[in-house]
Amino acid sequence: VTGLEGDIITMQHLFEYRYGTGKDGELGELGATGIRPQFAQSMEEYGFVFPSELFSPPGRSGRR
Repeated sequence: VTGLEGDIITMQHLFEYRYGTGKDGELGELGATGIRPQFAQSMEEYGFVFPSELFSPPGRSGRR
């Protein structure tokens, strides 16, 4: 949830399911969209550290 526009709640997806048949017979995969959530910095101030690759889409920052 990113906020409100009047009576409408606005959101951004952090992760998405990508449909398709992979070479290993997989039907798809769940992957990051590349958007770092707004709450991450606040959580880190309280000691919760998120790995930098957690929110990186597959194929970036060394993530497979």
